[in-house]
Amino acid sequence: MDRLFDRRRENDSALSEEMELLRQKVSTLQEIIQRSEAELQEEKQKHLALQEKTALWKEKVKQSTMNDRRRIAELEEKLVLLKTVHVGADAISEGGAQAAGKAVEQLSEGHIPSQQIGMHELQKAKETILQREAELRECQQSLNMLRDKHVEMQQRFSEELEALTEHHRAELQKIKEPSSDLERTAVLEQLVDEQKLKLQSLQDLTRQQNLQNEQLKGKIDDLQITNDALEKKWKSTMQAIETMQNESRVAERDKGGEKENKSINKFNGNEESVKTYKTEQSPFDSGVTLEELRAANSALEERLAEASRSLEALRGENEQLRAGADGARVEAAETVSRLRAELEEAGRALQSAEGERVAALEELRAANSALEERLAEASRSLEALRGENEQLRAGADGARVEAAETVSRLRAELEEAGRALQSAEGERVAALEELRAANSALEERLAEASRSLEALRGENEQLRAGADGARVEAAETVSRLRAELEEAGRALQSAEGERVAALEELRAANSALEERLAEASRSLEALRGENEQLRA
Repeated sequence: MDRLFDRRRENDSALSEEMELLRQKVSTLQEIIQRSEAELQEEKQKHLALQEKTALWKEKVKQSTMNDRRRIAELEEKLVLLKTVHVGADAISEGGAQAAGKAVEQLSEGHIPSQQIGMHELQKAKETILQREAELRECQQSLNMLRDKHVEMQQRFSEELEALTEHHRAELQKIKEPSSDLERTAVLEQLVDEQKLKLQSLQDLTRQQNLQNEQLKGKIDDLQITNDALEKKWKSTMQAIETMQNESRVAERDKGGEKENKSINKFNGNEESVKTYKTEQSPFDSGVTLEELRAANSALEERLAEASRSLEALRGENEQLRAGADGARVEAAETVSRLRAELEEAGRALQSAEGERVAALEELRAANSALEERLAEASRSLEALRGENEQLRAGADGARVEAAETVSRLRAELEEAGRALQSAEGERVAALEELRAANSALEERLAEASRSLEALRGENEQLRAGADGARVEAAETVSRLRAELEEAGRALQSAEGERVAALEELRAANSALEERLAEASRSLEALRGENEQLRA
């Protein structure tokens, strides 16, 4: 009995140590959750700062667009003035027309580097699209691995539970065998009742585990639906990208669409952001099992004490019979010997039953402990997986909504800027065409004037003596017209330079926005890596 109590104390101490270790693990997980929440708050603050910077960039783009429109209006006024000057002029020098033609050619050559830059950016956008496709395939593979792991864990848990159930059935079958000993029968009946209660609790826990598995399957299905929606959105985005690339090939100067493609692909790559991490306690309570074992041991000790008292009473009766039956001592001695042998046999049977009961209890205790550990481990794994899925799902939903809003807003802004740039470019091309037409008309007029001058040269020779003052006045008029034409050419070059500077500012703003988005992507990737480490 002392050894039995010592063994029970050792088991109690081992269970206490295990409970302490579990408490330490729970506290560690809580600290990890707190750190993750703090990091999530930091990411939210960074995202808010990025939104503020995006709003500031939007204002800058609007201001730049207004400046471009104002400059285009001024350029139109100057072109109207230039047309008026050309229409009112009777003659112009051939050198001025050639200078204007060279200025137009220089403006056309100045657009060649911007076209090359646009083609280079388009190539970079295609490479980014391929990279995002590879990342999407990796996410799909990770989701499939997670699903396979969940199915494997569920199958292993079902096999272990079935094996334990078969073991308990075999033990119950052994316990249900008939016995001649009343005390052993009572003890075994009590053990049967205890095992029934434990089996009932195991069935309840199994039902709870099945419910949890069904919930986890539903969450995995939700993740699959979300992934399908993301794939559809990605396909529609790819179609929009192809359409915009075709438009960029036709326009050759639309840079806003290419920047939009990069922003869309960068946001589509960042599907994961982490928001919450929940933990639940294990459905198993080791304290209840210890109480049941203690109750069973107490009942057994009471029965053993009762058997000892019965033996003591029988010994007392034997002593009384021995003292009062001197005449029948031989018969009493034989009877006592026979009774003693029966009692010893009953004691041996009782000790054997006690040993079998203790062994059965030890086996059941070990099996229950192993089952509880496995179920606790499976519950912790499922809870961790559930928490990670919730975090990934919440982070992906939030990031997806924010990314969609940001992309829509940026797309609208970029489309507006692109339309403004297209309008400015169209107006500039129209102005250049008008200038070319005006130059052609001027050349024709110059040719006609040359012919008229040739025809009138004879008359001028005749009138040269009396037209010196008129010649001086005509020279002054030609000089004035030449100066006005040069001033108009310089104004046109200045307007073109301002437009190029505005385009450079817009390109720099887009580059800064891309760098900020890349920084946000790297932060999300780092947070995802930490989550992977926590999962491992």
